[in-house]
Amino acid sequence: MSIKTETFKNRTIFANTMLDRYYSKSPNLIVSDIGTGFGHMKDKIESLNRKWQPFDSVKKIDETIIWNLNDEGPRGVNNAGIVMFLEVLEHLNKPLLGIQNIANHIAEGGFLVLTTPILKSSKNILSLFLRGLLYAFQEKHLIENHVFTPL
Repeated sequence: MSIKTETFKNRTIFANTMLDRYYSKSPNLIVSDIGTGFGHMKDKIESLNRKWQPFDSVKKIDETIIWNLNDEGPRGVNNAGIVMFLEVLEHLNKPLLGIQNIANHIAEGGFLVLTTPILKSSKNILSLFLRGLLYAFQEKHLIENHVFTPL
């Protein structure tokens, strides 16, 4: 059996491609952006006439809804037709519990778009060669709780 895999230059291109591919199949108009940071997915999500619902463990922008993924989803929010979960999994102390809580937040028939850091990326290889460290696992990233390394 041959499986065709697509390659993407970065997580934003991947995320935008997945939004374009699945937004018309989504059971509702809500897109939850978990680990929203500074909201870089907002414009793309709203350009598809979807409601952007940003979550993070810390408030970097006013719109953010605080959600510790070790807990059930916040009350009073909408279940999402699509969940964007970009390079957050490796920050979780309990990744399975986080995924389970996200699964409970996705509307029936909804989609999860998930990325993790690519340890074999040219940025990581160059950083390892020049600094002796993988890019995403420097001291500053350890402070941000990079505890789970998906391989």
